[in-house]
Amino acid sequence: MNQETEQQDKMAPSIDPSRIQPVETRPSIGSIKYLENVPIIDLAPLQLPHNSSTDEAKASIAKQVHNAFKEWGFFVAINHGVSPDLWSNLKMAMAGFSALPYEEKKKAARYVKNPWGFSMMKTSPRISQIGVKFLTIWQKETSSRYRRTRMQIARRPGL
Repeated sequence: MNQETEQQDKMAPSIDPSRIQPVETRPSIGSIKYLENVPIIDLAPLQLPHNSSTDEAKASIAKQVHNAFKEWGFFVAINHGVSPDLWSNLKMAMAGFSALPYEEKKKAARYVKNPWGFSMMKTSPRISQIGVKFLTIWQKETSSRYRRTRMQIARRPGL
């Protein structure tokens, strides 16, 4: 095993074996019929020299992307020109960054003049208070609304 492979193995997330579906119970790709309809968009024309036919191809790609997002929310891109090595390096870099302590990540933080950077999902105290208030009211409403149903279920024999 070379050093790069060892580094990738160290950064790879470990998965609890109880969370892995046994091979024999996994659906086969052939059994998942709806995947046949997932939009597949060929991006090869975007890499060709500029001419009138590439303009038409680009317009077609734009329309395909628009329709894919409108109908599906995503698409599969083929012939995109991104090398597998670049993807591999990107995944390693993301895993490495994710493993850094918070103080190190803060050094790459976003700010007004640099919107591209690290940010934590945060809520303001005001938003948190609104959320707590909503949950408190919702809990009281649903609790009184379904109290009788809960009591009926609790009285059933064998429960």
